[in-house]
Amino acid sequence: MKDSSYLRGHRYFQNLKPAELDELAALFSVLDCRAGACLFPVGSPVEGLYLVEKGLIKETLPPGETTPVRETFYTDGKVLGLEALLSPYVSTTRADVLEECRILTLRRSDFLLWAGRRPRAYRRLASSLPGQLFLTKGPVLSASVLRENRLFWIAKTIPTILFPPLLLMRLILRKRNGTFVEGDRLTCRYFRWKTLKNINLTIPLEQIQSVEVSQNGLISRIMKTGNLMIRVNGAEGHVLVRNIPRPGAEQEKILRLKRRADETAQAAKHRRIRQDISRWLQKEEGITLTEESEGTRSAQPQKVVFRKSLWVLIAHIWWLFPLAGGAVYLILRSRTGEGTPLLWSFLGLTVMLFLYELADWANDLYKVEGGFLLDLNKKPLGKERSSRQAELSVIQNVIAEQKGIWANLWDYGSLRIIIPGSGEGILWEGIKNPERAQSLILRERRAWMDSLSEKERQEQQKDLMLYCRILSQELSENNRS
Repeated sequence: MKDSSYLRGHRYFQNLKPAELDELAALFSVLDCRAGACLFPVGSPVEGLYLVEKGLIKETLPPGETTPVRETFYTDGKVLGLEALLSPYVSTTRADVLEECRILTLRRSDFLLWAGRRPRAYRRLASSLPGQLFLTKGPVLSASVLRENRLFWIAKTIPTILFPPLLLMRLILRKRNGTFVEGDRLTCRYFRWKTLKNINLTIPLEQIQSVEVSQNGLISRIMKTGNLMIRVNGAEGHVLVRNIPRPGAEQEKILRLKRRADETAQAAKHRRIRQDISRWLQKEEGITLTEESEGTRSAQPQKVVFRKSLWVLIAHIWWLFPLAGGAVYLILRSRTGEGTPLLWSFLGLTVMLFLYELADWANDLYKVEGGFLLDLNKKPLGKERSSRQAELSVIQNVIAEQKGIWANLWDYGSLRIIIPGSGEGILWEGIKNPERAQSLILRERRAWMDSLSEKERQEQQKDLMLYCRILSQELSENNRS
């Protein structure tokens, strides 16, 4: 849907900014329904929102053993299937079109991708929506956390009681660190005290090969704790989670979530094919998809640009400031004028070095664009120019690292992107807020893979429709003969 003016006047979307609303409106499809058509029958899956722009729809709840038939009418501006934006469900009602309708539809997958790109806009939208969406903090549907056994952690923490700052740090890290299974990815956060390195490893569930359990020692067996070895594709090879309670149950949970993610991806693929078939069948009942080229388009990948943190530049050129300040001070204090040209030359050289470092910092760009990762490195004055490129679809996992006190304090670090055949992977250094950049890369990877599957689905749809036309022509010719 190109025009967002109707959504702008709706009470659910009035809190969104114009750019946010235009991006969301582009994900809506438009259904034109004639009177007497069935929008969805009892037992059909509801996987998105239906917004009635004009017309009249009757939703009927069949009678139960103790409940009578219940009918609900939806007119202009009313919404059906709002809960399906976060959790798809099977309809227990039947929706019939009483008057010619124009309906705007929004698929759950597109909405969640938009919510991941626009978290602030999502929170503003959720504040105006009723029920489940209002109570949900974010678009993550399921999460499982693996942390070290509490008794083991307390035993390690007791010596730090004499040092309150260190105790406070351990309390903060206890809440933050762990292995998280969120949605379709596994995220491992941990902190290494010896090197003061903060590491965040994110792996798509599809990259997990196996999960192994090991229990060493009598104490671990008595306390029912152990280690999990999660073997994954990529240079890391495995993720080791130590001293977690009930490792066997957690092993089954991770494998179950991986299986569920794989089944969900396959089911979504087949469901879209069935939707294409039902869409063509609905044309006979008077339900047609208008603006098909726009309406069938899923959320497309966007261009994302990352730059090095400003603190990286300051760390390289901080020594130039005292030199330049000293030169200026000596120039102002010089009364005889002897040596002033030399001081001016030294000051000019310092400024040139500053401009060189500034240009070198500004020319280092990291991009995610058109299904590719782009690493552009250009030195000033034509000294050196290099670029590196990799496809988003081959990314196995992404590792964010923040090493040292200053990197953790000023929130910058490096990203290591693991791809097949790259050894240690592609290294992006000095990235501001590396954990956010990590999530953006994986988000765009998912968007790109969804767009590829959407193109494949459309080609399959064309092939299927061509086959149906040829088959119908042959059947008609056989009937004539």
